Amino acid sequence: KSSQKCINAFTGEIVFMPIFYKKVGIDWFNYRKILCLGVYYLLVLASFTGLSTILGLTDFMTAQEDMKEGLNPQETVDISQDILEYLKYTSKTCKVVRKFEYKFHIPLIHVKMYH
Repeated sequence: KSSQKCINAFTGEIVFMPIFYKKVGIDWFNYRKILCLGVYYLLVLASFTGLSTILGLTDFMTAQEDMKEGLNPQETVDISQDILEYLKYTSKTCKVVRKFEYKFHIPLIHVKMYH
């Protein structure tokens, strides 16, 4: 139920990718047009983040929700300029309203999600 609520909350672009990618090829990582419950769980399975959570090997780091004014793009130092430019180009606005951070011990990744 919370997964579907999360999917329904997305109104802009959905880019699921490593932070070090550059603008060229970002379209391959944009799931906005195809994200549904099945694709959501496929991403969780393929990234092993679900396994990490089931095994209790996920650390919750931080969360900020309901940022009505949004997060200033200059404050999102973890988001590369290429990605910010892509988001501005594709969605015409770039406003971060939620931020989550997790550390998954399997597969040893540190995830920062900006919504």
